[in-house]
Amino acid sequence: MRVVAITDENRDEGEAYVRDRSDTTFVDSWPWRRVVKRAYGLRQFWYMAVEGDRVQGFLALALSTNRLFGRYLATAPFGNQGGFYANSPEAADALLRQAVDLHEQVGARYTLVRRLADRLPPPSSWVSDPAYATYFLPLDPDPERFYAQHLRSIVRNRIKKSREHGMTVRFGRSELVDDFWPVINRAVRDLGSPYHSRPYLDAVMDEHGGDAELAVLYTRSGRAIGGSLLMHHANAVSQLHVVCLKEYWSAYANDLLYWSVIAECCARGLATLDLGRSLVGSGNERFKMKWRPERRLIDNWYYLSEGQSLPSLNQSNSKFDVARAIWKRMPLPLARLLGPRVMSGIL
Repeated sequence: MRVVAITDENRDEGEAYVRDRSDTTFVDSWPWRRVVKRAYGLRQFWYMAVEGDRVQGFLALALSTNRLFGRYLATAPFGNQGGFYANSPEAADALLRQAVDLHEQVGARYTLVRRLADRLPPPSSWVSDPAYATYFLPLDPDPERFYAQHLRSIVRNRIKKSREHGMTVRFGRSELVDDFWPVINRAVRDLGSPYHSRPYLDAVMDEHGGDAELAVLYTRSGRAIGGSLLMHHANAVSQLHVVCLKEYWSAYANDLLYWSVIAECCARGLATLDLGRSLVGSGNERFKMKWRPERRLIDNWYYLSEGQSLPSLNQSNSKFDVARAIWKRMPLPLARLLGPRVMSGIL
């Protein structure tokens, strides 16, 4: 078993391996590699494990050098999970040894491999931290049947109430960025969080073509009040960055946005909708579980440098309380300026 770096010259082999697996995601594609490079200039290291003339595994890591969060490596930058697959324990061991070698070469504080939890334990030198989960919703080609048979009555009632406010959802691509980017910046600012740069969104739409889509929620008068970035891969779609303005929560705007995305995916005959990653036990998880998805733990594997402890870059970490409180009060132009500088380090 040997490990080979993936470059422009041999990328077809790596792409074929990713394409032939049923468990890969959009972060494992070459267009996403270009998004990460274009938006934030991050260094990336892609490898494949090869035995004879056959690819037996895949590893893709990005390097953060952000001053706030330090130097670390992670798979699936800005995604939920992915970036590490192996056909055998031997291939997995070879790729993880490569990750450790790279970790030492770049002087990383830690290296993070994001993967869906299964029975495979991490190597003894790695630490498992299943603090997050993602939520796979099996779809039905008939949206009305899904609505009637899959959704609980309390969810159907909220969708009905949301419709009384005359809100609508539009689906599109680059033509909706001008509506999507400002509203999501304000919505996450109000929650105390930063958001990506406009060039990041432009890169996503440019590089992924028809596989990247926006859903934008509007009031009766045409004001954008929420949205979601949708990434298509094979016969499934992943929902990223979904949020609505806080003052419309009482009108069940989030419920209408989620249902509109679900209904559209059903009507298109897609098999699965990934509702996205959430911290286990959080309010976001409780909202997603209302839709009755299959909850899958994300088993984060960490390789830690000596003296380092597990990082905790999430809303449950109390040391970020002051920063969140300050961000909520930050003027929007300043939040838009500083947000991408923070996001570039939250892989």
